[in-house]
Amino acid sequence: MTGISILIVDDDRLLVEKMKNTMDWEGLNISAVLTAYNIRQAEDVLNACPVQILLCDVDMPQGSGLELLAWIRSTGLKVECVFLSSYANFTYAQKALSLSACEYLLKPIANVDLERVLKRVVDSVREKRRSSGIQPEPPALDRNRLWEKLLLRQAPWDDMMQESATSRLFNPKEKFCMVFMCVLPSASRKPEKKESAILDFQIRDSVTDFFQNMEQKTGREELPETEWDSRRRELPETEKDSRREELSEKEQDSRRKELLEAVVHISEQEWILVMRCGEDWKTMKETIQNLVRYLRQQMDHPMAVCAGTPTPVENMSAGIEQLDALIASVVMDEDEIIFEDDWTMRKRTTAVPWKVWEKELLETGNVARTEERILYYIDEQRKSDGWNRNFLSCFLRELEQMMYFYLNEYGYSYTQLFDEQEFDKYERAAKTSVGKTKEFVLYIFEKLKGGRKAFTSQEDVVCRIKEYIESHLGENLSRSVLSQEVFLSEGYITQIFLKETGSSLPSYIAQRRIEKAKEYLEHSGLPVSRIASEVGYNNFSYFSKTFRELVGCTPNEYRTSIDKKRNRF
Repeated sequence: MTGISILIVDDDRLLVEKMKNTMDWEGLNISAVLTAYNIRQAEDVLNACPVQILLCDVDMPQGSGLELLAWIRSTGLKVECVFLSSYANFTYAQKALSLSACEYLLKPIANVDLERVLKRVVDSVREKRRSSGIQPEPPALDRNRLWEKLLLRQAPWDDMMQESATSRLFNPKEKFCMVFMCVLPSASRKPEKKESAILDFQIRDSVTDFFQNMEQKTGREELPETEWDSRRRELPETEKDSRREELSEKEQDSRRKELLEAVVHISEQEWILVMRCGEDWKTMKETIQNLVRYLRQQMDHPMAVCAGTPTPVENMSAGIEQLDALIASVVMDEDEIIFEDDWTMRKRTTAVPWKVWEKELLETGNVARTEERILYYIDEQRKSDGWNRNFLSCFLRELEQMMYFYLNEYGYSYTQLFDEQEFDKYERAAKTSVGKTKEFVLYIFEKLKGGRKAFTSQEDVVCRIKEYIESHLGENLSRSVLSQEVFLSEGYITQIFLKETGSSLPSYIAQRRIEKAKEYLEHSGLPVSRIASEVGYNNFSYFSKTFRELVGCTPNEYRTSIDKKRNRF
């Protein structure tokens, strides 16, 4: 027998997500797992979906689980209840029993123990169904999961509409808008999967907090207009008062609480928020702007956002295609929200004066002046025009072409000034937003300006690197640091250092550090651990290992041998 659903209610979101994702629901024959974080949300779920089992915390800030169960009993809903509590409170347990709760369990509880209890409750639900002759209801559909299947292209929209029709989840005329959010990539590194999971939790948590705060702070007059409001405005004054009671307090509250329909994680750094829309799209835009502003305050990452226009359920396939087309064409930025209806009215970008810039750069060699002109152009276009992806691709191609012309004109090779891997990272990031394009421009021109200061001969470069190493043995001597010192790329200095000295940079640095350590061991009384730190080794074991490989004995053995030689004389 199928069709048993459970509602988990707890203000601890981490606990709710853990239970939802780690319990063996399929083994328990539970087909739908719904969640809520306070009793008001739980009441909405219970009104909208058939629920057979309630797994609920007792103590919550906005109302206790006991109050929720009392409301369930007063409405006549047939729901079995299991309470979780951090307190072994006899009064709570007694009240739970008086409301016919199945179990009163103490936190923390292991999954295996909770599953054992829920198995008994599921068996009880199934037995009551058999004895009463009631056929099981269709499984309650998780609306968020329904949107996930649609936006992740796991099922066609028409099939999903048929799937949800039996539960009457959607009114075909009901409107939704989709808000696409992208955490902009960093040119310096690629996010790890673990970080992506953390971002997903932060976004979901922050979005939930925003709408919960909105519930508490926003008045009804500030909410998006519903279909009822538009109909009511058309009624005669005498009829308005008589019809006012038709909109219950619960319906008024639901407008505010149900603005957020779903949050779907569609890739490592991309999400789509699905929001319900009333008639007042202007107010909805303000809500989206406030939401994005709140997210930017909460997240330590730049974000780009664009929003589709409100679309009724019956036309949702077309709405999603339009949003996809918008995402594919626009160049988003962390400083703005792009609305689909506003984007279609924007001016297109004006021609870029590449020939003028290129002529001035090649004739004068004034790198800083050209950089200033390009950055100014970007800022001016950013204020008024919509950058599309085709334009950005052309812009980046022309920028790189001008860079190559300059390198050729002034006798530099690409590999002298640029590291290919680093360049590629900046270039990839530049394709995502106007802000990242500016970072790419700054990166390129920083390297070109550095080239003007670079040493002309390979011998001079190697000599300067050796001097720097000698005076900074106790500091960071990475290839990045050394390349910045001589204004050349990491790959280039590695190549010419090996060519001129016959030794790799790491080997040379290790040799000089150990030679310096030998001087300390011979002429100072410093502890060996302190000497390791003085010559740039934070890991004492690695220092000892390197010392033995290059000298043939440990630092302590070396110091002992020096002392013995002195005592002989």
